[in-house]
Amino acid sequence: MVYYEIMNGINNIFNLRLNMVQMAQTKGISQTARYYKTTRNTVRKWLVRYNQQGLRGLTNRKRIPKHIPHKTPKAIEDKIIELRKAHPAWGPERLKMHYNIMVSTKAIARIIRQAGLVRRRKKKWKRQRDLRRQKQCLKPFRLIQVDVKDLNDINKYWPQMRSLHLPRYPFTARDVRTGGIWYAYAESKDSTNGAAFIYYLLRQLKHYGVNMSEVTIRIDNGVEFVGHILKKHSVSGFSEVIERFGANYRRIPLRAVDRAMLRYHTS
Repeated sequence: MVYYEIMNGINNIFNLRLNMVQMAQTKGISQTARYYKTTRNTVRKWLVRYNQQGLRGLTNRKRIPKHIPHKTPKAIEDKIIELRKAHPAWGPERLKMHYNIMVSTKAIARIIRQAGLVRRRKKKWKRQRDLRRQKQCLKPFRLIQVDVKDLNDINKYWPQMRSLHLPRYPFTARDVRTGGIWYAYAESKDSTNGAAFIYYLLRQLKHYGVNMSEVTIRIDNGVEFVGHILKKHSVSGFSEVIERFGANYRRIPLRAVDRAMLRYHTS
């Protein structure tokens, strides 16, 4: 068997090199090279390392250059690390643009990564596990996300919508804990239809004994929820219906984790 084939298939390379060295000490370099079907330089290399360092010389060495001419100076690396700590949300491109750093963005990314200043993204299965834990902490019908879609973007639907006068906007309400969804369709996307939709939804929940004070409706800043003029202290028809039922609402855009949470289905 060829030496390099043995190297690729053997589990303990150290024992192979030790046997080669022992054979070279007793039978010579040439005969050992023929036996292992390798070059004499290979046998001589491990024999010399063994004579100089003993068993430690038969282990693998780190294949890194002793001198790197194009390596970033330490002063620049320290500056990049300091700027990253001052702006933890800034990426390599933004740091380079604002502070005119005379190295490439790849070098900046490598420096902040080696300094441990980059938060590693969670894998998909870890994110799903975290979302499952968050959902298990919720009670049914306590956090409901209300949204509106536009069916005019569906190529196969909008011709039928125009010819048959089908509704264009589906109003949806999704319970985050159970995944239950309520649908309603409207021909216009306005606060009147939004208020009517949330009225029928909250009336149904109240009819079945849901405590309205524990219900929170999550919405974005769409015109169907906040009206045509968004003011800091204004109350739209949609919000007024929620307040009359004694429920709560939040008028903030969803974060990425919330969007993933709404899409996630418990098994």
